[in-house]
Amino acid sequence: MRALLGGLSHSAYTACTGAGIGYAREAKTPAERVTAPLVGYFLAMFLHFAWNFTASVLSPVFDRLTGGSLLLDLFVVMPLTVAVLEGPAWVTLLLLAHLAWKQERSLIASHLQDEPEDVVRKEELPLLLSPLRRFRLLWQALGRSGVRQWADLRALFDLLADFAFARHDVAQGRRPLAELDRYRARIRELRRRLGTASLGKAS
Repeated sequence: MRALLGGLSHSAYTACTGAGIGYAREAKTPAERVTAPLVGYFLAMFLHFAWNFTASVLSPVFDRLTGGSLLLDLFVVMPLTVAVLEGPAWVTLLLLAHLAWKQERSLIASHLQDEPEDVVRKEELPLLLSPLRRFRLLWQALGRSGVRQWADLRALFDLLADFAFARHDVAQGRRPLAELDRYRARIRELRRRLGTASLGKAS
């Protein structure tokens, strides 16, 4: 039952570390870049410790207090333990994921809107900012034109997003400006393979 209820525990621990690393990448000061991964890592360690502590110390105490009631342990103690230990972590991580996605949408829109039409078509920007519409378009392409078209469209989506992040990195001084021309060349090559189809005109 502990394994079932806490099945996502290790994902939450790893996500804490990943959130710290992700924050450090965009941090403005050297102190934040150093401390953020450490805070995420030690938070992961603390959550793991707390989870093991409940099994090794608190569970035997509860058993003695409740007379070893299996039903009480299964349906009250363990669910409450999971809610208290993992609930705040998952709420925080989901909130961070939501905020990160909003930031990514803003970044993609701001860095791609001034590109020439043979690199980024203006009518495609709303599509790039909508995972649901991209998913629907990919399924349409797979059913209509086969695996090759689907693979090329998916590669173009990924490449356009990578290009937006590359432009962001160039603006932050983390990449050389010449790298952007390599992205543009790869995007144009993919567009030639896709032909005249416009992503933005997909239903």
